[in-house]
Amino acid sequence: MYENSAPFYDLFGHGKEETAKRVSFVTKYLGGAEVSLIDVGSATGEVAIALAEEGHKVAAFEPAFPFYSILLDRLRARRDLRDLVSAYPLKLEDLSGSLQADFALVSSVFSHLPSNAKTVLLNGLAGHLKPGATLVFNCVQVNPGRQDQPLMTVAETKIGDLTYRHSASSRGIDELRREVVFQFDIRRREEVLSTYTDHFQLCLDDLEQMRSRLRECGFTALETWGSFERNPYDASGSGFVIVAKRK
Repeated sequence: MYENSAPFYDLFGHGKEETAKRVSFVTKYLGGAEVSLIDVGSATGEVAIALAEEGHKVAAFEPAFPFYSILLDRLRARRDLRDLVSAYPLKLEDLSGSLQADFALVSSVFSHLPSNAKTVLLNGLAGHLKPGATLVFNCVQVNPGRQDQPLMTVAETKIGDLTYRHSASSRGIDELRREVVFQFDIRRREEVLSTYTDHFQLCLDDLEQMRSRLRECGFTALETWGSFERNPYDASGSGFVIVAKRK
């Protein structure tokens, strides 16, 4: 996943916008104290680095090497954060022992996992969090009214003489899965110089089923929001964010 598109991940500004929303959401639960955090699905590391800049110690997990290499390059350039961010090129559940962390953020990860893998990750989180620790994560919601989208331009940016264009499409496979295509073109004037495409599946979640899975894995769901912008939860919306506690 993202093998071809990782270099373009932060190019269109969406990453910085989403980072600000996630960091703001998380810090409301930290009470101003410096804590140990787990960031699952760190991608290029923007959230992990932003939290480290606030003084938190972050264990960043990113098993996709195209993303991990960008994260590592960023940390090489930030010597001031070397004692605060540990970048793991593996899945959290594959790390032995226990990190005994105070907080975990799982950002845009569950939507890429089948049901059994979601349970494995939650059990892994339970093993790496202290009792009473907070878990925040988001899911893409089952929505029967969701429409298929043909490939269309999502964003475009210009650097020098070149234009970078991001296009996307999605279609339903069944009630719980969608196929998504990300395409990135590099153009000079209107000539396409190169194209990079990634295909992946979104695995959708039902809120009540996710709450039940949390209970089975040792968590108690406390709050549900419609997004990281703290919008109220909407059963017909595109997704949800859950705040839970480790029992």
